[in-house]
Amino acid sequence: MRRRGLTLVELVVVLLILVAVASLALRSTEGLVQQGRFDSTQRTLVNVEAGVLGSEGLRQPDGTPIVGGFLADVGRLPVAGSPAGLQELLTRPETVDPYSVQVFPDDAEISLGTGWRGPYVRLPPGSALEIRDGWGNPIQPTDASGALGLAAADSIAGLLSQGSDSAGGGSGYANDQRRLFPDLSTTTVHVTVERADGTALATQPILIVLYGPDPSSASSLGGTPHTVTPLASQMSVSHYFQTTPGPKVLRAYQGATVSFSSDLGSTRTRVAHVVVLPRGPSPSITLKLP
Repeated sequence: MRRRGLTLVELVVVLLILVAVASLALRSTEGLVQQGRFDSTQRTLVNVEAGVLGSEGLRQPDGTPIVGGFLADVGRLPVAGSPAGLQELLTRPETVDPYSVQVFPDDAEISLGTGWRGPYVRLPPGSALEIRDGWGNPIQPTDASGALGLAAADSIAGLLSQGSDSAGGGSGYANDQRRLFPDLSTTTVHVTVERADGTALATQPILIVLYGPDPSSASSLGGTPHTVTPLASQMSVSHYFQTTPGPKVLRAYQGATVSFSSDLGSTRTRVAHVVVLPRGPSPSITLKLP
């Protein structure tokens, strides 16, 4: 008995069904692909921010916070450069020294690790030396309001992906994705100086110095000084320093001729305190003179 083959109409119907099923499958797959690219972009924005400001919540076994990232190592936010980009996170700028433990010239007992120790963002193997979003378009630096157009020397305060269409605005996956850095690029530390034995301070000048990365001199170790002279019978003096998060050294000096420009090593009444300043509010520090 001979089998009847499909008629032309039946073949057309079968082909239409296959086309409809394939179209639905493609639309479903495209949605998954776009969502994957969106999620990849979100992860990249978070990773770049962590490269600048350091990852939150990391601590040493003794509970000391670990504050890393470009800001803590170099002492400033990365700048946009020309053309505007994120290259300082990937390659060391010529104006910044490689990371090393450096000693302050006027006080050999003061040492601190400073300098560039990137790359601060890990790129996929074989990728170009550029940070890109999930659609392969460059992540762009912005100012604190999320706007583009930074000058070469402007600090980067946020990041922008222009979505699947690589154009401003849009909706859905074409919508812009911004990540503005939290206002944590500076922190304030309150320093108090008093006598270790609880007696009144001498009326000689006290020099309080905050040591840390000095971005104005290729990230070599620098110091921010403050001088105060106690009144008679005064038990303590204090000062607020505004600085960047990360490892710092605080030291107080006292003497009749003490000066930041003098030989600090000859001033014997001093005390040093190594502190890691976290992002956000910092604890008060007390330095005790002998």
